[in-house]
Amino acid sequence: MKELNELLKKIGISKVELAKYLGVSRQMVYNYLELNSIDEWPNDKKTKLFLLFDIDNFNEIKKINPTTEYINNINNKIKNVKEESSRDSSNPDLRGLNKKNQKILSSIINLIKEQLNDDENGNAYDTYRYLFNFLQVMDDVEELRYILAYFAKSNGFIATNEYSFNEDKQI
Repeated sequence: MKELNELLKKIGISKVELAKYLGVSRQMVYNYLELNSIDEWPNDKKTKLFLLFDIDNFNEIKKINPTTEYINNINNKIKNVKEESSRDSSNPDLRGLNKKNQKILSSIINLIKEQLNDDENGNAYDTYRYLFNFLQVMDDVEELRYILAYFAKSNGFIATNEYSFNEDKQI
């Protein structure tokens, strides 16, 4: 990790910039840099780092000779991520939704954000990617709504005698 720290200094990349590029907090970058090996990093963050430096493995970091062109290329990658994140609003537009819908959407977003921030092995990302696909087809596959109702009821979040959908089709 010492080599990575040295390279960041040579190129002039701050921990804050690296954190924004990787999509983590500044503290998480410090935590990553304290690890003994890049293999201890989450795979998605390790891959992003390799893409940033245009390398295939961590050993190539030692061989990087940061020319002006190389530094500009990396700064452009970081700048592009900053621009994309500034376009992506961290506060979605909830106008047009009633209070009840705003509350549930905000709760979902906050829960997902918290779990993604705490994700150390990349499982949360994959889980929410699959959930996104699930939501995309939910209108086409009626049973998916009943599956959600089943999990909510079997885990005690909703009363077992509450039927939001067709009662005859629910367990």
